[in-house]
Amino acid sequence: MKELRARGVEFERYDMPGERSLDGLVVTARGAKAAWFRDTEGNILAIVENARAKTSEQKGKVVIDVTISLDGFVAGPDDGPKNALGGRGGEHLFDWYSTPEQRNEGELFDPKGANLGVVDEMRRRAGVMLTGRRTYEIANGWNGSHPFGIPVVVMTHHPPNESEVPKGKSQIVFVTDGIESAVAKAKELAGRKDVGIGGASAGQQALAAGLVDEVFVHVAPLLLGAGVRLFDRIGDHGITLRPLSMVATPEATHLHYAVARG
Repeated sequence: MKELRARGVEFERYDMPGERSLDGLVVTARGAKAAWFRDTEGNILAIVENARAKTSEQKGKVVIDVTISLDGFVAGPDDGPKNALGGRGGEHLFDWYSTPEQRNEGELFDPKGANLGVVDEMRRRAGVMLTGRRTYEIANGWNGSHPFGIPVVVMTHHPPNESEVPKGKSQIVFVTDGIESAVAKAKELAGRKDVGIGGASAGQQALAAGLVDEVFVHVAPLLLGAGVRLFDRIGDHGITLRPLSMVATPEATHLHYAVARG
C-alpha cells in the first residue's frame, strides 16, 4: 500500500508514476493548506484542502454528517420506506459509497480511492448516530444493526413498542423530550467519540438550538430540484462556518466545517 503525506505545507503536488486511480492509496494531509494528487498524465485524482491535524486526544463532537445533492437535498421527492432516497435520481446520492460492481452485489461503505479514506475516518470517529423517527422508519431501523455497529438515538414523540424495534448489534434508544435531551443522551453513549446527526429534521433542530460543532457534507454531483432540503428551518439567524478540510473526487466532494462560536 502506498502512503503519501503532506504536513504543514502551503502547497504540494504529488505525481504518482503509473497510478491511474487511488485504489490502495492512503492520503494524509496534516496542517496542509492545499494538496493535490495526480497521475503522470495530469489527471487529478484527489484534492485535499485545509486539512487539520488529527489527535487521539480530541474530544467527541456533535457533527451533522450527511450526503446531499449540489442543490442541497438529502433525498428527492416522494421518499419513503419503498424509495428511501426519493425520485428524480435521488437513488444516486450514495453512489460514492461503493463502486458499480459493489452496488450490484449490494455492498456499501467500502468505496475505492480517496472516498475510502473519508469512510474510514467517519467510521473511526463514529460513536453514536442521532436521527429522527422518519429517517429511522425509512431505514427500517437498519434491521437493528447500524452499518458502523454503533448505537442509534432516535427523536420521536411516540416511541414504538419494544416488540416492534428490530433486534441486532446496535442499541436503539428513543428520546421523547426534544433535541437537547437527545443530544445529551447521544453524548453519553458516544463517550469520547462523535455524535453523528443524520437526517434533515434532526440536523435542523440541532443547528437551531446551537448544539452542532461541525458540519460534514458529502456533495454528490446531482441536481435534484425538489425533495427534502437539509438546511431549511435552522433558526432566526445565519450560521458562520469555518472550513476544516475538503476532499474532491469524481463521485463526491467532501466538505468539512466547524461551526463558529461567538
